[in-house]
Amino acid sequence: MAILGHGPIGALIHIELRRRFDAVEIDVAEPAPVRAALSRSLGANIVADAADLPTAGYDVIERLHR
Repeated sequence: MAILGHGPIGALIHIELRRRFDAVEIDVAEPAPVRAALSRSLGANIVADAADLPTAGYDVIERLHR
């Protein structure tokens, strides 16, 4: 699954996905270093830009506005 942006809403989605589906692979596009570090600590694969995410294989992509 992919989360675009790891602000307050993205972080909550990430935590809930991890709680409900522990084995799911989560990719996060987040350019801010602090938010990327939080996402990484929760077990996500990090890219700085959504264009760097793989283009296939996602069950859900949640677009989050800042």
